[in-house]
Parts: sequence; structure tokens; C-alpha cells
Amino acid sequence: MEKSAVISAFFGGKYSKNSVNFIKIRQRRLKSPIHKPIIGLNQEAKSMNRLLEYYAFSRSEKLFQDAFFQTAKPIFDTPEFQSLGQYIQHNDINRITHILSVAYLSSKIAEHWGIDRESTVKAAMLHDLFYYDWHDGDWSHRPHGLRHPRFALVNAKLLCGKELDKRTENAILRHMWPLTIIPPKYAEGYALTIADKICASFELYYSQTPARRTKMQEMIDRINETEAIQK
Repeated sequence: MEKSAVISAFFGGKYSKNSVNFIKIRQRRLKSPIHKPIIGLNQEAKSMNRLLEYYAFSRSEKLFQDAFFQTAKPIFDTPEFQSLGQYIQHNDINRITHILSVAYLSSKIAEHWGIDRESTVKAAMLHDLFYYDWHDGDWSHRPHGLRHPRFALVNAKLLCGKELDKRTENAILRHMWPLTIIPPKYAEGYALTIADKICASFELYYSQTPARRTKMQEMIDRINETEAIQK
């Protein structure tokens, strides 16, 4: 069958140059990578699995053997930081667990972006340094989401003094963006705010039901039983 006949049949007996052009355009579009969503979904799934792997690692005993912890340890060992363990952050996750997860994921993002890893980790370790339960009805710290970054920065300065650089301070102050209007000024701040949102999402999801908590614990147990996380 001639090409013109095939085209004519496809368009219900009507054949024109516009019809040919339409088919050529469709052929070009079908060859475009944009029109291959399965590949994109696979890449997104791999990225999400890696983030989940990092998050589970941050909840494991192996975290304290990782090189990351050498940067976090000076703050981790302070009485001020240790006092945060009494406060719940999300569902059944206490604040220390949350902060360590955010700090570890922040360090991975900083490493990937090639930015100041030490400032990023330090900001992450201090970003929720406030000494109250934000779930209670005390209006002295309401609205919590908008006000606690400044509380944390004040406490961080009291704890670390002049050891804080401008990147660390700005990252702490702006980590709730976009809830707070002004975005971070430096890349380290974006690394922190992204890590904070990802970890909070995992915490809320995987601590919501017994089945999800069990699934997360199984991931953590597998990591504890292995030699090291895959790089």
C-alpha cells in the first residue's frame, strides 16, 4: 500500500499535506525523551529509595561510626543538646533523632553539591535548639513554625559563641522557608531546609501506623546487620 493510501485511511479518507505534517510531528514527539515518563519515574524512584536509605541509616547504630558524626559530636555531647531528647518532634520521634537525621541528610546534600559540609552539619545540629514542647498550648512560642528558627539561633549563639559563621547562622534562621517568607541566603541553608522537609515527611509517614513503624524498623535492623551503607 502506498504511503498516501495509508495516510488517507488513517484520516478517514481525507489526505492533505497538513495530515502528513501532523504525522511527522507526532513521530518526532514520540522519539523525544520528554515523552518517556517511565524512565523519569524510574529515576525518581531510585532517588527516593536512596533518600530513604540515608534516612534509615541516620536512625541506625552505624550513624555513630560514620565520619559524619565527627563533625556532629561536639554539639551532640553538650548537655544542652542532650536535653532535647525529652521532647517529641513528630509522632513518636524525639527531637534528637530528628536532628541527627536532618544533619546526616544535610551532609549528604552538601557533599553532593560541593558546598561547605561542616557549616551545613553544624547548622543542622542547631536548627531545632529550643527548649520546649512545641505541641503544648503555650502561646509564648506561637506560632511555632514562624518563631522557633530565631529561638534556635539565639540558643545556638549562646552554646557556640563565635564558632558560628554567617552561613551557619543564616541556615538556622531561614530553615523553615518557604513557610517563612525570606529564603536562605546561602546554599548551605537550602541543603538544610530540603533535608528538614524530607526527614519530617519520612517521620510523619513511617511513624503513623504500626505497620509502617515495623517496616522502618526492619530497614534500620538490616543496616545495623550490614558492614556499611552503599556509597
